[in-house]
Order: sequence, then C-alpha cells, then structure tokens
Amino acid sequence: MNWISTENNNVINTNDIPVVDITELRQDVIKQISQNKRVIGFFGNNENSQTKLYVVLADDENSKLFVSSSVVETSYESITQETPSLHMFEREFFEEFGVEPLGHPWLKPVRNHKKDYPFFKVDGEEVHEVAVGPIHAGIIEPGHFRFMCNGEKVYELEIKLGYQHRNIEQMFLQNKGFNSCLAESIAGDTVIGHSLAYSLAMEALLNVEISDKNNRS
Repeated sequence: MNWISTENNNVINTNDIPVVDITELRQDVIKQISQNKRVIGFFGNNENSQTKLYVVLADDENSKLFVSSSVVETSYESITQETPSLHMFEREFFEEFGVEPLGHPWLKPVRNHKKDYPFFKVDGEEVHEVAVGPIHAGIIEPGHFRFMCNGEKVYELEIKLGYQHRNIEQMFLQNKGFNSCLAESIAGDTVIGHSLAYSLAMEALLNVEISDKNNRS
C-alpha cells in the first residue's frame, strides 16, 4: 500500500504523504474499499501551480486512517463507476478544481447550483413531485429535497444542499487564536460535534495533552 498510516487526533507531515500516479491510486482505492475500508476524505489543494488530490480511508476494525495523494491534471477515470460511495466526493472535487472524473454517472454540482438544476425525473401518469425546503423549522440546516412519488410510495429522493455559504474556512484563517464559538456556529444541528472535533484538532496540532483529573474518582 502506498499510504501513510495514522489514527484519529494524530498529526502527520504533508511531506510524508505518498504521491502516486492517479491510475495507481484509483486502483488501490477500489481495492481497499472492497476490503472493508471506507472513504472519509477526498479533496484537493493547489500546490506549486498544480492540483493535488488527497484521499483518506478509514479502517474501522483497527481504528486506523490511511492517507495518500496524487498530482492530477485535467481529468482521470472516475472511481465512482466501481465504488458508488465516491460519487459525491468526485462531484465536489470536480466542482472546486475542474478536474473531470471521466465516466462519472451523475456529474452534477454539489454546492454551486444553477436555477435550471437538472433534477432526476420519474415519468408516469400518477407520478408527482413533492418539493421540501430550503427553509425548515428549528435548527435544521438549509437544503432542498425533491421527492418523486406515486401515491404514498417514494421512488426517488434527491437532496440539493449548499444554500448557505458563510465562508467559514476563511473566517477561521482570519480569526487568530482558538475560536470554538465559530466552530459551534458551523451548523445548528451539530454544535457539540463540531466544537469537539475542532478542540481535538487544535489539541493535536499544538501537541496539548488535556488532564484527566475530572475522570478520577
């Protein structure tokens, strides 16, 4: 495996992450997912006038994470054709960096939606559409949900997210120092989860060990 192994809340140097050919990485991703690993990260970064793709796989049975990368140009053969769990990751990567996953079966925008968004259609005299959102009650985040129904049976549900663009990542960069309040405001339905994840990430990056005195009897 051309991967670097790590665990949750550990820090790795990006220079230690293997860089392999995109064809080799694609084949290895397919292989590893077939062996009960799952993709949890598939994202790009502009480095030295090139686009580098990073892939993070989780091995839940052994509590391990595996990271690899590849420098990509204008296109590559879609991984979704073999492993459907990659479909949303590849769509977002294409949308952000313009690197096309050739042969992707559902290459539609994830965040930057147009007015003529091509929703999936189901034909039939008794088929009807039910549209919900993007405004919801309580703390549910913005999102549009399109149901294709026949009576009480739902044949298709397509979720269209990305209505709320608050530039959170840039705000973290602009606000120096620890900012748990900003982490809490990412999503109203995940206040504790995002705050905890942010705190754990900061502790790992700063090599801070939190006392367990409150756990002592």
